[in-house]
Amino acid sequence: MIIFNSLMDEDTLTQVYESSPKSIADLEKMAIPAVLITLGGYVAMGLGFTHFFVSVLTRTELIFVFQFIVNLFFGFALLVSNMKLEEDMRRWTIFAAVFGLILMVLGGAVGAISGFIALTGAVLGFIDVD
Repeated sequence: MIIFNSLMDEDTLTQVYESSPKSIADLEKMAIPAVLITLGGYVAMGLGFTHFFVSVLTRTELIFVFQFIVNLFFGFALLVSNMKLEEDMRRWTIFAAVFGLILMVLGGAVGAISGFIALTGAVLGFIDVD
């Protein structure tokens, strides 16, 4: 329930935007697990949208809509978990790992790529917790 309350908060979109890196200099300041989790979220949402658009132009199938929704929702959830990493690293790396696994299973080719990236970051972040 914590996840959905966090995702439904009206200021969450603004907070995610402000906490997300916008340049290479911002990425250099982040820890490797946070970079990988953020990259997984960006790949899921950005590449997921591109894949959906190209797939719908070539052939219309319901599975593309489902994969697009999964990639968009769980990609954003990865960005939220990256934003919350400073509060409780262990808890939010576990959430990021679950989101990565869901992307790998349900997100199609794009979800498999972004889920693997996010899962790698989550495992590294979980191991790194002191």
